[in-house]
Amino acid sequence: MMVLDWFLKYGGVIAFYTFIVVLVYLNRRKFEFEGKIIALYKTSLGIKYMKVFAGRYPRLLAFLGVFGIYVGFIGMFLMLGMIGFGLYQLISMPDMPPLFQPVLPGFELPGGLKIPLVQGLMALFVVVVVHEFAHGVISKLYNIRIKSSGFAMIGPIPAAFVEPDEKKLERAPYKHQMSMYAAGPFSNVLLALVIVFVLLLAGFGSNALFEPVGVELVDFNESDPRFDGVESGVLLESVDDFVIRTSVDLTNALAGYAPGDEVVVGFNGFNKSFVLNSHPVNEEWAYLGVTVSPVVSGKNVFLDFLRPVYFWLFGNIHGAVDVPLVGLILFKLFGGFGFVSFGLFDWIFHLSIGIGLVNLLPIGPVDGGRMFLLSLRQFFSEKVSHRVWGLVSYVLLVLVIILIFFPLLRGFF
Repeated sequence: MMVLDWFLKYGGVIAFYTFIVVLVYLNRRKFEFEGKIIALYKTSLGIKYMKVFAGRYPRLLAFLGVFGIYVGFIGMFLMLGMIGFGLYQLISMPDMPPLFQPVLPGFELPGGLKIPLVQGLMALFVVVVVHEFAHGVISKLYNIRIKSSGFAMIGPIPAAFVEPDEKKLERAPYKHQMSMYAAGPFSNVLLALVIVFVLLLAGFGSNALFEPVGVELVDFNESDPRFDGVESGVLLESVDDFVIRTSVDLTNALAGYAPGDEVVVGFNGFNKSFVLNSHPVNEEWAYLGVTVSPVVSGKNVFLDFLRPVYFWLFGNIHGAVDVPLVGLILFKLFGGFGFVSFGLFDWIFHLSIGIGLVNLLPIGPVDGGRMFLLSLRQFFSEKVSHRVWGLVSYVLLVLVIILIFFPLLRGFF
């Protein structure tokens, strides 16, 4: 039943992705297909600019290329550690959110994070273009010919690609090959750092331009009888004598209670008694069981008109105005889900970090897999290197599939 409800809930999103798949199919002669689900639209788009960029900053790019190799291996070991922790968490803490989830804008997968459709697709496009452009720039820096570039569809998900001349790439020196493989993930790390700076500036602007006026309910367990008569979108104004204007106010108010305590929650227009539950993260914490979103207004009529666009781009940080701004931005970027709303730049940050790190896993043809194979070749024969590379790739791929799909299946059924 839950599976059926999920499909009914996301009928519009499913229809959109179906339309994209049908559109690609109808234009299939313009694409080249790999593995039947990856459609490549090959062009020479951007190759000229890759060459110009590589020729303009050769020393800086050579330095960043080598630095990126070290960052790449650090990221690879970090991802291996995350897989180990994910397996431990899956066994010992099965109710915790999964560490890995597919990037499917528009869908909220059980236990995972919902990536908005439009913002998610735009952020994904920016991330993959930067990733592939970086591969192309380093290829041009070391005179490795690029056969084509262009757009791709991995099923219904948009992507981009750069196709180097594999024969010339394999003849390139070890450092040049490693720099090329590491360039994509490293560029995602650099992009994420730039986004942090942008969000810091946007945060200062947001505090100057807008002010919080309350919080509204955006999610709760509708089958919970405690919420009879409560609807999404209603303003939550108080908890007993605590006036609630921000998400932090709500957190601070509940900190003074224990699970089992009864409180009176004031909504706009009515009051309702609630018995507090235990928090899913820590059973000693009181938990109302709601997700709220900050309601903010501009400091004048024009700013109030501008507010939706500003927040769509940069997110709404006013759910935690009592936190110092720099700490708030870090909180927002590294786990503030449900307390502050996300904008396009937030999703670029999260997808850039996520896609960059996942690409560093030593699995098959992804960047980390190519780096791992190239490293093995420095110590072992070609036959032994491929055997070890293949074994490690299959084992890690199975583990990643387990970490993704076991929590999903548990959430569905």
